[in-house]
Amino acid sequence: MAFTLGIAVAATEVFEPTIISKLMPEEAVGSGMGLLTFGRSVGVFLGNTIMGALYQVHYSYAYYFASASSLISFAIALLLIMRMRQP
Repeated sequence: MAFTLGIAVAATEVFEPTIISKLMPEEAVGSGMGLLTFGRSVGVFLGNTIMGALYQVHYSYAYYFASASSLISFAIALLLIMRMRQP
């Protein structure tokens, strides 16, 4: 299980900056990378803080939060992709 998690994290660390560099205009790649780093930092801090607090109340709440966060993130990504494909 840990091996699979390691592969997923490694792939994310490689693919996210690559996607940013392909989607952003050349003059804005630095800003895109900065926003990516900022978003990661905020997400890790808030996600871990909220998950820890919920786990203290009841462990299942943390998993509900993680599931809801994943579904919302997927919906946002899907909407952005659909919006980018429209002429």
